Amino acid sequence: MAFSKPPPPDHPLTLRSSSIIIFCSVIWGGTVVAIQYSVDSLPPVGTAGIRFALASLFMLLWCLWDRRPIRLLPGEHIPVAISGGILFAQIALFNIGTLWTSSTHSALMINVYPVFVAVFAHYLLVDDRLTLRKCSGLATAFGGVVIVVALAGDHEGVRDPSTLRGDVTVLVSSFLLAIKTIYMKRVMRVIEPNKLLLWQFLIAVA
Repeated sequence: MAFSKPPPPDHPLTLRSSSIIIFCSVIWGGTVVAIQYSVDSLPPVGTAGIRFALASLFMLLWCLWDRRPIRLLPGEHIPVAISGGILFAQIALFNIGTLWTSSTHSALMINVYPVFVAVFAHYLLVDDRLTLRKCSGLATAFGGVVIVVALAGDHEGVRDPSTLRGDVTVLVSSFLLAIKTIYMKRVMRVIEPNKLLLWQFLIAVA
């Protein structure tokens, strides 16, 4: 497999990059609420398909505008297919779980994935090891999720009560999201990132 550019090196977070991440996190938080409204009139998997279709269109236009290669080379088909399959399963479970539980619980459960990512990265990526500082941050974040879930009681008459079935489904989606993150980290060393994103969206739509 050939790769036109080496993957960008890891850099420490700056104020600018941190601000962008926070902004994306705010948008990501609204995704759960948007899914709750959309699944009232569309099936969860159908909602995921529309999401993948829009993402595919955006990435195609981006690749054409930025003159990025989009044709898959020999040896790239299987990694792209695996990535697309994991993406479809992860988003489908996320949408289904969100339908079954509350927006708050869904947002909390899906955002447990950094804990899974940190653990997987420690064993699977040679340049990303757990440190005491990382462990402290992850423990604090995970503890916050546990406290909120434990203290947040459902009230009679709420529109989207939480359920154990929904929470577990979203948690499995979070687990798959962590697997996809680690897998893409490795695959992007040999496949151009924009091409990988485009094809995984197309496969997920199919």
